[in-house]
Amino acid sequence: MSCLGFPYKMFSSISEYTNSMKAIVGAMRQSEVKRLVVMTSWYTDTSSAQNASFFVRNFLIPLIKSVLNNMFEMEQYLEKECSDLNWTVVRPPGLQNVPVTDKEILTHEGFFVPDEKGYPFTNTVSRADVSRFMLSTLSDEKWTRKLVAMCCK
Repeated sequence: MSCLGFPYKMFSSISEYTNSMKAIVGAMRQSEVKRLVVMTSWYTDTSSAQNASFFVRNFLIPLIKSVLNNMFEMEQYLEKECSDLNWTVVRPPGLQNVPVTDKEILTHEGFFVPDEKGYPFTNTVSRADVSRFMLSTLSDEKWTRKLVAMCCK
């Protein structure tokens, strides 16, 4: 499981997500490990944020665009070059440092979890709830070689 995070750079691109994933995948192949669960974020394709709040679209996305772009590149690497591995990409919204909950986990194969009108269901989730979901995917074939946005209801 990988929940690596790297700081954003406002005026330059970053490559740490893709570089670290290539190193992880290399080590996995060498050790014959086949299962990988990795966390990225909602809106890794930044054009998917058109229905997000004004703040997210106009302030947050531009601020962390270099991070999201590299996360997207890493996701594409897994899709295109890692068909020999059983990977799952988990895309949560903004992370909160609060305890685990017993809230229902909502999922969507896309760049965010939409409500009934197509708008993002929420903007935040507990880090502990993301962990709860990531752990559940280890033994669930449903999300093998898939990218899944998640949040809690």
